[in-house]
Amino acid sequence: MVKWRKKITHFEQDEDETLRDAWERFSDYHHGFDEQFRIETFYGGLIHEDKILFDSLCQGRLMNMTPPQVTDLLEDMALKGYEIRLGLDEKWEEKQ
Repeated sequence: MVKWRKKITHFEQDEDETLRDAWERFSDYHHGFDEQFRIETFYGGLIHEDKILFDSLCQGRLMNMTPPQVTDLLEDMALKGYEIRLGLDEKWEEKQ
């Protein structure tokens, strides 16, 4: 239990990790944790770009959303996030 607690409370998305991969990795650590705490911890560990994406998709309503609503949004973002990041990377490479 201590090992799981440390993994969830010290979660950080790797710089080269997609939102999908980060969410899948983080979702494995659900043992004995309140859903609200898990969401706050995951959000706090996201890289800056994915925090901006998350903030824009929830339109500043994060504090008014229920944990299941946030979880649904995160799962939707994880499914689409890879494509979003790929699109941004391709546009960046075209400008170089």
